[in-house]
Amino acid sequence: MSNQPPTSPDDPAWVDDIVRRALERAEGSTEPKAPQGEPASRAQQPESPAKPPEQPPAADSPGVTAVPDTSGEPRLPTPEDLASAYPMTATAVAEQEVAGAARPAAPGSPDELWDQAMAIDEPTPEHTFDDDGNRVRSFLEWGAVIVGALAVALVIKTFLMQAYFIPSGSMEPTLMIGDRVLVNKLSYEFGDVGRGDLIVFNRPPTQPSGEDDLIKRVVALEGETIEIVDNTVFITQAGSDTTQRLEEPYVPAGMPIQGLVDTTGCENPTPTACTIPEGHVFVMGDNRTGSRDGRWFGPVDEDLIVGRAFLRVWPIGDISFL
Repeated sequence: MSNQPPTSPDDPAWVDDIVRRALERAEGSTEPKAPQGEPASRAQQPESPAKPPEQPPAADSPGVTAVPDTSGEPRLPTPEDLASAYPMTATAVAEQEVAGAARPAAPGSPDELWDQAMAIDEPTPEHTFDDDGNRVRSFLEWGAVIVGALAVALVIKTFLMQAYFIPSGSMEPTLMIGDRVLVNKLSYEFGDVGRGDLIVFNRPPTQPSGEDDLIKRVVALEGETIEIVDNTVFITQAGSDTTQRLEEPYVPAGMPIQGLVDTTGCENPTPTACTIPEGHVFVMGDNRTGSRDGRWFGPVDEDLIVGRAFLRVWPIGDISFL
């Protein structure tokens, strides 16, 4: 029989050798024991040169070194004795590592200390710098959008366009109560006021009370003479001696027209006629029986004009150019 130690799990003596080594460690004895199932004479034969002492497993090794029993009482080998008596195979080590990865590390163990050290570089979800930075950036972006929109709206309202609400029926049937119109404030910065324009202007000083902003239609320009006779409006243009009837398709047919009431601001006034001074226009509402207009407060200074109403924006179904 060969004196070579068993090296394969297929050899029955492999298990016997593991048990023998475990018993030797458990009893704290270095005296060799004869394996079970072998003749006693074999135990007395000299063994092969002793193997160098095995190094204890490293701190991170899955194996556990058994503590020798110093009580002197014989005992059966424990799983720890078996694990330390014979090294674990690579497959068993891998299986133990996989099983251990699913379990939390024991408190105070090297694995727990390692996990804590590795977790230092990982920011906690509740206090990540990226989330704080995104919130601040989003706040600044939305703030810039809101401020920019307000600035654009302010510029448009002050210098370009503005919406106005129609509070009365003085412009019916062209504009009804509750309509909203858009006024172009640059119309007369680059052009002159035209006959038939719908203009928004500040209340004249000769009109002591009422709305601050009024909307009326221009019927006569500077230098012209307007005359109201028999419910009809006549215009004599500047530098002309010919009087012509003013065609007004926006006024309902047959509507009576009140004559001039106050001609204080007119040039060469008469009970039925008014010549428009330079830099002024004469305005009237389309609803001639329900409009307090130039017939009561006279010609309007062009400096009081806010702009020209060019678009009805409300109601949605009545959107149209004026």
